[in-house]
Amino acid sequence: MDGVKMRRTRVPQDKRIECLQYFKGGHGYKFAASRTGLSRYTVRDYLRSYKAGDITWAEREDIYQK
Repeated sequence: MDGVKMRRTRVPQDKRIECLQYFKGGHGYKFAASRTGLSRYTVRDYLRSYKAGDITWAEREDIYQK
């Protein structure tokens, strides 16, 4: 798959909020990723932001939903 670009898709807000709830409950990114079906790497980035005190990633409304 060299040279092939993957199209980025926006994670639905309900999945982001679900991740936030797992983090607040003391769970790690691997647990949250397995429960939500999201990439471990995406959820790991969310956890890093959460630990830094930034939860804007979870609160953003999904403007692309129909």
